Amino acid sequence: MTRLEAHLVKVFGLRGKTVVVTGGSSGIGKGIARLFVTAGAKVVVAGSTASKVAAAAAELEAGAEDGAGCIGIPVDVTGEHSVIDLFDRTVAALGGIDVLVNCAGIFPCAPFLEASVELWDRVHAVNTRGVFLCCRQAVKHMKAAGKGGAIVNVSSTSSQQTTIYGHAQYGSSKAGVNMLTKTIALEFAGDQIRANAVLPGGVMTEGSDVMLSGANLPEGPCMNPDRFPLGRPGQVDEIANACLFLASPAASYVTGQLLTVDGGFCLG
Repeated sequence: MTRLEAHLVKVFGLRGKTVVVTGGSSGIGKGIARLFVTAGAKVVVAGSTASKVAAAAAELEAGAEDGAGCIGIPVDVTGEHSVIDLFDRTVAALGGIDVLVNCAGIFPCAPFLEASVELWDRVHAVNTRGVFLCCRQAVKHMKAAGKGGAIVNVSSTSSQQTTIYGHAQYGSSKAGVNMLTKTIALEFAGDQIRANAVLPGGVMTEGSDVMLSGANLPEGPCMNPDRFPLGRPGQVDEIANACLFLASPAASYVTGQLLTVDGGFCLG
């Protein structure tokens, strides 16, 4: 290994770190989990469907090298006791928690005047309360260990401007994630716990493929290819790369920031 390669591993690597990735069994979350395993971390894939969690963890564990690894733990991020159990099991199995990536989220569309209270509450329960509950437990364990830590919340460009019509419940839930991120960054900086958020724009995932294959295609600025100055939607790996930066020693002096990764969409 050259000196440059060794430096890059030191700065961007996660060897010896324990990472929890919610929503880690598919889509962006799985891409993040895969990259973090490649970076040397021991990753806990957490998700709501036990069979998908087990399959993703087995796949990533099979590809792990040099002390990295992956286990799966099912979780309902909307449930306080389920989240507490996730972090207790993580600490018991792997000895601690160094990094949390909150990627669990849902994004159903509904015209504003037709959106039900039940839909509104469900989206906020998963996207905002879930982040609150997971951050709270992660911070408790990080503070107790006294070694600091990093939190990366996957938010959305929808938190800052309208991208798809019918996403009032989604955009507002992610705006809450942004403020949670800043609040945690400020209140726990003294504990050397950093908190940042990544705001993806349009990204091609299994979920977006399903949405685009439906009979009623979503409408809004995000559906206009000309709105992306880089000329294309994002890829899962491009979001994962941003999350790795914020979780790694390379971002050791970065906290409370909202990193937009959208191909220039928000410039329009």
